[in-house]
Amino acid sequence: KNVLKVTNAFDLPKYSYNTNSCTYVRDEKHSKSLFGNANDKIKVFRERYLLIKERLERHPDFIPPTLNIINEKETAVLTEIGGLVGSKGKKLVLGMISQIEEGKYYLEDLYSYILVDLSQAITTGGLFVEGTIVLVEGYYSELKDCFVVTILGMPYCESTEKTKEHFPNVNFTNEMIHCEIENNQNKALLYNKLIEYEEEHEESNIVVLSDVWLDCPNVLTHLEQLFEGYSLQPPTIFLFMGNFTCPYPGMINTTNTIISNNNNNNNNSNQDQQQHNHHEGSNEYFEENTDEEEEDKENNSNNSNGSSILKSMNESNLMG
Repeated sequence: KNVLKVTNAFDLPKYSYNTNSCTYVRDEKHSKSLFGNANDKIKVFRERYLLIKERLERHPDFIPPTLNIINEKETAVLTEIGGLVGSKGKKLVLGMISQIEEGKYYLEDLYSYILVDLSQAITTGGLFVEGTIVLVEGYYSELKDCFVVTILGMPYCESTEKTKEHFPNVNFTNEMIHCEIENNQNKALLYNKLIEYEEEHEESNIVVLSDVWLDCPNVLTHLEQLFEGYSLQPPTIFLFMGNFTCPYPGMINTTNTIISNNNNNNNNSNQDQQQHNHHEGSNEYFEENTDEEEEDKENNSNNSNGSSILKSMNESNLMG
């Protein structure tokens, strides 16, 4: 009861990352409203990208050695999307997944974007949707005129303690909390209390759900299944967020039917096409793709430490 604190979102300070001073600056001109404009949406993704990039670049795997210090471990180097065209070998890229054209996926950063081929991508774990900022490894294909992604992963996560070490004077939460723990002694007591409470309740968890449409029968059915699943070990809190009414009545049932029918049709058509390709023109297929295979082989033979970086990154995120 004294551990959780609910704060009004409009009472939280707004900070923006300053690339010149490499720190966070409080945005006093930020307008607090539930209904933002187009510029606000752009600013959200820009701030998110800068925050993740800043955190990634100060990770040990991305910090280059200084002066004449010999570093046995090769450091990773990020490549801007604008520098991918015409490049050779594997590259590490930080970008946001977007769908500029219907059915085609792109990677975007603050200054450029590029079409990506995800057919060969191996994921390191995570939920990848449009708007997700990801760290990818791959190479630029001149034949396909796109960036071929070989490994798709999430950027490193970071603990609160690490963030506070880098920005000790920035209060990301709330001025009221700062007043409550103004001196270091009270801050240490509160921190130790939270650690003790966490150790005593290791099995506790919080379930957060958004768009809980309570007027949809399917949602109510799934909620019942969710509650049954947690009945033996209920979470500390169920947190439901709106909207609580479905904007399009009957949309869920219709959508599920369409998806199911499309999947069945796609599976049938793919099987027929595979059989047709197997009996007719298999030699022609290999001849047409010889150049692409040679390009893939050439780029994959250019070894880099990117794969190991992404694997260790995935392990770090899982442990976090």
